[in-house]
Amino acid sequence: MSLALDRKTAPAFKAVEKIEIIHANEKRLSNNIPVYSVNAGTQELIKIEFIFSAGMYHQQMPLQAATTNTMLEEGTSKMNAAQIADAIDYYGAFFETAVTQDNATLSLYTLNKHLKSTIHIVEEIIKEATFPQIELDIHLQNKKQKFHVNNQKVANVARKRFTELLLVKSILMELM
Repeated sequence: MSLALDRKTAPAFKAVEKIEIIHANEKRLSNNIPVYSVNAGTQELIKIEFIFSAGMYHQQMPLQAATTNTMLEEGTSKMNAAQIADAIDYYGAFFETAVTQDNATLSLYTLNKHLKSTIHIVEEIIKEATFPQIELDIHLQNKKQKFHVNNQKVANVARKRFTELLLVKSILMELM
């Protein structure tokens, strides 16, 4: 017996009665750095996120924060980019970087049983990044190419033109 989904009738509305929010526990390391943890159950997975006040607000040049954060994975004093990727993959882990207006973050997702091995890789990335010139050159070339390609896309051209027209209209309105 198969139950067919009725995609023509919306499901009945039901108000959420109670939302449970798990609050983080705060601890301080010996150097007074705060560590927040959330025990969300019995999963064998852990996420560790390092948050630095190194976002776009703190940069001295355009794209400095994003480029620096991206380049962290491109090499350390002991491993090149491929070796870092292979080491993370070997343990079935996932590593990502992100930049916001205020912060730069590094996140590691790994199985609890591989935390000791994978955290050493992340420590090396944070403490011993080498920012290889060849990788930087490739990164910058890719960014330039992507910029040129995006500037040809209709959506980007239309957005820029729309913004220009709004600016011109607002200036004309002020002059009248």
